[in-house]
Amino acid sequence: MIMEKGDFVEDLFITHTHSILLFFTNLGKVHWARAYDIPQKKRSAKGRALVNFLSLGKNERVSKTLALDNFENEGFLVMVTKKGKVKKTRLSAYSHPKKGGIMGILLQEGDELIKVMLTQGEEDIVLVTRKGKAILFSEKDVRATGRTSLGVKGISLGEEDEVMDAVITREDEALFTVTSKGYGKRTLFAKYRKTRRGGKGIINLRFVPSKGEVVGAKRIKRSDEVIVITRKGKSIRLAAKNISLIGRNTSGPRIIRLGKDDEVIALT
Repeated sequence: MIMEKGDFVEDLFITHTHSILLFFTNLGKVHWARAYDIPQKKRSAKGRALVNFLSLGKNERVSKTLALDNFENEGFLVMVTKKGKVKKTRLSAYSHPKKGGIMGILLQEGDELIKVMLTQGEEDIVLVTRKGKAILFSEKDVRATGRTSLGVKGISLGEEDEVMDAVITREDEALFTVTSKGYGKRTLFAKYRKTRRGGKGIINLRFVPSKGEVVGAKRIKRSDEVIVITRKGKSIRLAAKNISLIGRNTSGPRIIRLGKDDEVIALT
């Protein structure tokens, strides 16, 4: 696939022609499409912008995409907002699409939907914030509600802090966290104590202004590879096993050297 400078692949799906694609936007809406709605192209083709297939509104952008074969799965969708709200809704609630999309979550002013995860109702979830905090709780603490509900507090945020990412934990795997100044580390999920949702969280990464704020976090295992991307289009590919595995209350070593006025903006 040919990509613009600074762009990167976030998700890769194996689908059938009639597979259902759910596009969740930052404004809390859900758009629905079939795989056959996406034009088939050669492997090296550039692709087309999603705005050509979806009725996106002004300032609306896709935050997460899920691919499903049907809605018979008895699972849930867990949604997370940048202001720390968490909402759980049965997957079947999203099976009736409308032109222009349907409401996926009710958002308060200034809030945005940042993450959507497909679960079976018994997962442990970690929320990661910009200022280096994290909270691990069971999704059983989040009662299932309808599509248009507001959700509940997942984490109590400090001043000028916000949630940057959320992951489902897995035993013996680790949380990889990276900062805007190019520092990062792996920490085993076993190092995070489970608490009730809504608390202030614990230290995930020791925040040092000179080393930057957290820009993202991913669940990784030793056999994974990670790509870190900067604002000026520079990227680095790392083997997870070569990233330091250390404790929570650390900022980690430098993993990418940045040029003047450059910063890390994403990882995958």
